[in-house]
Amino acid sequence: MLYGQPDHAYYTSQIVYAAGCGRGRVQRELKKLTELGIIVRALEGRQLYYIADNRSPIFPEIRSIVRKTFGIAEVLRGALQPVANDIQSSFIFGAIDRKTDDRASDIDVMVIGNIHFNNEVVDQLFSVETELGREINTVVYPEAEFRQKIQQDHYFLKTVMDRSKIFLVGDEVGLKRLAYQKPV
Repeated sequence: MLYGQPDHAYYTSQIVYAAGCGRGRVQRELKKLTELGIIVRALEGRQLYYIADNRSPIFPEIRSIVRKTFGIAEVLRGALQPVANDIQSSFIFGAIDRKTDDRASDIDVMVIGNIHFNNEVVDQLFSVETELGREINTVVYPEAEFRQKIQQDHYFLKTVMDRSKIFLVGDEVGLKRLAYQKPV
């Protein structure tokens, strides 16, 4: 939670609610993380709140781990799960993957498969936009169109393919196979 949105401060009660654990257990963990210099504790009036310590020497590594395991990517994976059988590949690209994002950045998601943009993908990701408090820009390609554009050296797709990605469905090997396989 703290490293998923590292520029956002959370009150103890918000963290307790999100963790779904007892207050005492959460407070002990917050104390340990503060002592380790991973998070910062601050008092505002009578309210105590916590925020990720971006001055910590391990801040970039923790943030990267959170993103790749149970951060934004995990939320998006969960949202796409009901339509995952129709998706050949899906991934985050752009500012989030390049680690140049902040909490105002959009989240760029590409979906390739036998799926319709308006009906299925947008419906699945709409609630996630609200949950994350960030706009999700979704690019959807049917498999044949994706493959055709790759073969035509489409600039946008070539750029996306050349950069790293955070996969939601599939992996890099499967994406390359999808892009360069000959149609049946």
